[in-house]
Amino acid sequence: MAGRGGGDGGPHRRGAPRDCDGTLNMFFLSGLALGPSLGLFTSGFLGGYHWGFYLASLLLLGAAGLAALFYRDAEPHRDTLHPEASGAWARGFMRAVRQSPLLLSMLLIAFVQMVGVGLLAPILVIYAHEVVQLSDQLIGTLFLVMVLAVAVASVPGGRMADRIGRPRTVLWGMIMASVGMWLLPFAGRGNLPVLGAAALLLGGSYAISSPAWLALMSEAAPRGSTGMVMGASETAQGAGLVIGPLAGGILYDGFGPQTPFVASAALLTVGTVLAFLALRAHPAPAP
Repeated sequence: MAGRGGGDGGPHRRGAPRDCDGTLNMFFLSGLALGPSLGLFTSGFLGGYHWGFYLASLLLLGAAGLAALFYRDAEPHRDTLHPEASGAWARGFMRAVRQSPLLLSMLLIAFVQMVGVGLLAPILVIYAHEVVQLSDQLIGTLFLVMVLAVAVASVPGGRMADRIGRPRTVLWGMIMASVGMWLLPFAGRGNLPVLGAAALLLGGSYAISSPAWLALMSEAAPRGSTGMVMGASETAQGAGLVIGPLAGGILYDGFGPQTPFVASAALLTVGTVLAFLALRAHPAPAP
């Protein structure tokens, strides 16, 4: 199971960061998927997109209020960043990569996958309106299907990782995501069954593979460098989410509405193949 281990505080101490990472990631994606549904439902029922911006403003104010309430007693962080800190981080990262060859491959896979996902960020709703010709309510319903798929698949996804192993679970999740993404370019006008199947596959793939992926990242990290490795993973994914939307808009305007979806599906497939080859060449260490 994820988090089982010893040597630096027992199973609970080693398991807590992984459990927290998985829980935080799950809440993050659930909010990311639920947000468009709520915004589109609100805009559709109230008759204007500006209501979605008002709702987003209220939610952000609510989040700020909750943060002020829960962190009001927190002590300020007094540590200063020394000039040599970045150099020490780089040396530590290179040492971790030398000790764990699988780590660099996983960071590359995370970057490729996030570029593929980011390609759709600026054009997904536009494509649904102009090409598939869906209403705001139907688009919101599809996003809601993804959220429900994440929720329903979370528990069996965790059991699947324990039963067949994390590498296989990650690969199955990536295969599901690739298949779901390949379905999207072929969803013509009003083709709701195909769109619904794609939404189920994409949502379910995340719920199945994400916890196992986080556990693999933490297990691939050399002892004492788990936090640095998780930070490097977030950096790789963030870089992909910066490049992806820029490329997606260019592909949509320059080569046609379906091009970003084909490119995204191709990148997810490449990421799946890379993951298969990397996990086969460098098996993950036992937890």
